[in-house]
Amino acid sequence: MDVISQVLSQNKAKNMIKRHKSKMAVQAMAFGAAALLGVERTQAQVNYTIGGTIGTDLENGWNLTIDGATDTRCLVGDIKLTPAVGPTVNTVCTDVSGTVYLGDTYAYVTKSFAASPSSGIDPIWGADNGGKTYSNYDATTANAAIQNAAYVFASYRSVLTSGTLTDKVALQLAVWTALYDTGSGQTWTTAIASGRFNASIGTSGDTAAITEAVSWLNALLGPTGTASHTQYSGNLLEPDPQVQHGLTAQEMLLTPTPVPEPTTVLAGVLLLLPFGGGAIRYSRKHFLT
Repeated sequence: MDVISQVLSQNKAKNMIKRHKSKMAVQAMAFGAAALLGVERTQAQVNYTIGGTIGTDLENGWNLTIDGATDTRCLVGDIKLTPAVGPTVNTVCTDVSGTVYLGDTYAYVTKSFAASPSSGIDPIWGADNGGKTYSNYDATTANAAIQNAAYVFASYRSVLTSGTLTDKVALQLAVWTALYDTGSGQTWTTAIASGRFNASIGTSGDTAAITEAVSWLNALLGPTGTASHTQYSGNLLEPDPQVQHGLTAQEMLLTPTPVPEPTTVLAGVLLLLPFGGGAIRYSRKHFLT
């Protein structure tokens, strides 16, 4: 996802995509959660270099608050993940308190969030999960939150390659609001201004992005953050290990897709029956997504 502030490291300025400072307790819980939730890794580890241009992909000057703690002078927008081989991935992050550095390389694995419902790394998703640990969080709300966020991302992800800077910022803000205020019962306008996660203009920033984010949330999810509206399958990119370059890294959305309705699945099965033998032989070929 994609909040960035500038820090000095060994007398050299670096750009850092950041959501509040990481806590060692949270990092430790995150490692335990992978085993507890039966995380499904569907691909081998891949290294991605973190990219994005300030002023074109990422907007400076945002104040972001989660669970009462505020980060200032943040950058929000489109994160570009470039592997050694293959196309660049344009995405947003799902962990408002995670950190990645622009220009640095991070290792990721692909994780299904439908087969193994996810809860987030730092902090846990869902309006009622502020301050919760992996031993006592509300899994139903967390799962509803990622479903809502995936729906928003899948519906508007094209703005990351063809939209304006305002559009790119709006998508990240909408995804975070869905992740951290699903289950609040508040209107999205209230949630993004004063919910568990909220965003405001600091030294700079674009108020039009807030208006656009709210309009997308209203259009897709209804007027309040009550529950998930559409079931999605698909993948997240999970940092592996979760602590890299000294801080808890961020998960990224990858390929959310709608789960077919049961009647659609049944129709597909019936259609394949006459060609069962051939279909089985064909389907045994392995394709990586």
